[in-house]
Amino acid sequence: MYKMTILFRHPKDITKFEDEWANSFVPFAEKMPGVRRIEVSHVMGGPTGPTDIYKLHEFYFDDRAALDKALTSEKGVRAGQALMTFAPDLATIIFADVLEEDRDELPSIAPPRTEPEEAVEESEKKAAEKKSPAQNKTAQKKVAAKKKTAAKKSATKKKSMAKKKAVAKKKATAKKKVATKTKK
Repeated sequence: MYKMTILFRHPKDITKFEDEWANSFVPFAEKMPGVRRIEVSHVMGGPTGPTDIYKLHEFYFDDRAALDKALTSEKGVRAGQALMTFAPDLATIIFADVLEEDRDELPSIAPPRTEPEEAVEESEKKAAEKKSPAQNKTAQKKVAAKKKTAAKKSATKKKSMAKKKAVAKKKATAKKKVATKTKK
């Protein structure tokens, strides 16, 4: 996995920056060919307090060749032009080779989340109200993916339970037949 990260420093006019970012850059950048995943982070600060970084916009690709192809594509060139128009002194672009480790299967010391589904959805809606249109789109995709995964797990559990019930029913029927034959 390879990624391009754009670090944006704090703009003087946040409203103008967000408008130009969402309307002139994002429509091209997020449609570059080969993009596997996108992350947008609004920086809240660092260990010692405020930081000069305002936002991170990350684009993930299969490899460096895919990133290069995306940057030289029509969408990539137009995104670059837009970026240099509205944030030439605010943006720093870095490339990184990514090592990713999925930790979902490892035991956790944290207790499982017990919030009702409605409360989780409500908190996600409130968080979405504070985000830009591009961030909302990304967040909506993540929520949809979570719901899809949960639905698949639920369907798998239901199928498993149905199979267990069918096996138990067959066993019970077989026992009845044996008991009936033994009585005769």
